[in-house]
Amino acid sequence: MKEIPGGIVEVMTSEEMKIAVEKFLHCGLQVSKVVGKSMKKGVKNVISLFSSEKSQGEEEQESSSVEARQEATT
Repeated sequence: MKEIPGGIVEVMTSEEMKIAVEKFLHCGLQVSKVVGKSMKKGVKNVISLFSSEKSQGEEEQESSSVEARQEATT
């Protein structure tokens, strides 16, 4: 039982563990970049979808208010 903590420390400080952790971090960063790029594209699509719907709705509101003004003046 007394040797277990020392063995764990040896494994954690070993060169293989350092290499494994570096590979894990590198792969994690690569995955994060890919996911980030995909999310960025998705967000841009959603924003363009909402802004095009909003501008159509604004056009309808403007045409309604123009018609209301015309009716009020006649």
